[in-house]
Amino acid sequence: MNHCAQDENISGTATRVLATMFDREQKLSAHFQRSKIQNMATHEDTNEFWNKVQSGTAIPKCSTSTNDVFKIKFEFVTHTGIWWDETMQNAGVCD
Repeated sequence: MNHCAQDENISGTATRVLATMFDREQKLSAHFQRSKIQNMATHEDTNEFWNKVQSGTAIPKCSTSTNDVFKIKFEFVTHTGIWWDETMQNAGVCD
């Protein structure tokens, strides 16, 4: 599915490429594409899942504006390959 803009942070390692591919599948546009193809159960709604996770944890909401001093503009962290790359690395050290 090609429903996202090119991410310049993809290159580097195979893990980063996989993490970026995974983040793209978490986005609302990917959910809409999947729901067009098949009837999805409520628990398969990734957008709703991440909204619930965000409201119950310390994962920051995205920021759509910036003043370049104290506030930066960023995507929801689960929609970035960097976050998934680090999550996979951290999961690898779990017992």
